[in-house]
Amino acid sequence: MRLTPEWITLVRGEGGDWRREVRKWCEQLFGIRHLEFAYKEYGKPYFRNFPELEFSVTHTRDSMCAVFSRQEVGVDAEFRDRPTRALRLADRYFQPAEAAWLRRRPETEQGESFLNLWTAKEACVKLTGEGIYRGLSKCHLETSTRPTRAALSGRPAFLKPHVWEDGLIVTVAAWSEFQLECLEH
Repeated sequence: MRLTPEWITLVRGEGGDWRREVRKWCEQLFGIRHLEFAYKEYGKPYFRNFPELEFSVTHTRDSMCAVFSRQEVGVDAEFRDRPTRALRLADRYFQPAEAAWLRRRPETEQGESFLNLWTAKEACVKLTGEGIYRGLSKCHLETSTRPTRAALSGRPAFLKPHVWEDGLIVTVAAWSEFQLECLEH
């Protein structure tokens, strides 16, 4: 596995204790052991004894995903078939241009389009470490079916979406462009 700022490793596995799974994946993929968790100001976890390895974790249903890199990262995931009140949530949490774009989508595409934007926004606020309640409105996305760029308080961020065969939509966010390596464990 590559541990450079240019590469981000996305790992998917079964849900469970995220700390145990992250430790296991770090040992299996990178040979890093005995990691100690600590938390930044708004609760974003990091490794106290290995701060140069950045990571982010997300879980939904029985799946968990984590991303690892030498640059700050954020990740979010949702299943494509998750019921949503897409337009109502978009009006509440999205920028006006994002909500308007979603309203113009065919009704049959609004649910999945919403989840693509939602996972992108959540990955961005996990990147900043501010979390959904402090930072969702600060994230401005390009409006496309699967956004690849965002701005967070004016700072550019880069996004990579990935959809697993079972419909799990994952978006990874970072401050600089990157290649994404996807693994299933």
